[in-house]
Amino acid sequence: MSRVFKLHLSELLHDITVKHVLGVPVAHVYVVEFQKRSLPHAHILVVLSEDSKLRNGEDIDSLISAEIPNSETDPELYDVVKYSMVHGPCGILNPNLYV
Repeated sequence: MSRVFKLHLSELLHDITVKHVLGVPVAHVYVVEFQKRSLPHAHILVVLSEDSKLRNGEDIDSLISAEIPNSETDPELYDVVKYSMVHGPCGILNPNLYV
């Protein structure tokens, strides 16, 4: 699992620092932490050049989206997101769910 995480992290950092998917960075730093059961995650700080900085909500919305894919135009991606990112009701509505 750690090797796969490292490969994904390296690709993400390459996209940010070389391909400039968020804009032109002038500095970046990251730290990898391991949670319970050895699940890794990274905290990444990227400082963008003056021309690439996000100034308002429209700039942020142009790069970041939190939408569920359309089930008709992209059914495969919709199924992946629905399976891995969306959970059912909690509490008395779903007593078999272990939180």
